[in-house]
Amino acid sequence: FFFFKQKTAYEISACLVGSEMCIRDSYSRDPLSENQCYTIDYSPDGKYLVAGYQNGEVIIYNVPQKQIHHIFSEVHKGQVTQVQFTPNGKYIGSSSVDQTVALFNVETRNLYHQFNDIHTDRVN
Repeated sequence: FFFFKQKTAYEISACLVGSEMCIRDSYSRDPLSENQCYTIDYSPDGKYLVAGYQNGEVIIYNVPQKQIHHIFSEVHKGQVTQVQFTPNGKYIGSSSVDQTVALFNVETRNLYHQFNDIHTDRVN
């Protein structure tokens, strides 16, 4: 099962059995990460793709340049359950099974704020 959210250099492939998702380079067909991806979102202007992974990483891809913009690997300690750009595209919110929510600044590539000890169960 293949789909394009919009015309880009990346292909999102998903397997409905097992809920596996992989982001691949459209040309080489190589996966952009070895980890299992669970959630994706495009920035409103289509410049960035963000993906949340099983290992807790949040990776921002620069679509026109076909490269990784930034990897946040020390924020979540468990599977990322949701990633989403704000309507203006300046921030990304993410949630995790580790009961945390994080807000990232896309341009500065910094963790803007992390919400800990608010939830008593996984955050979807």
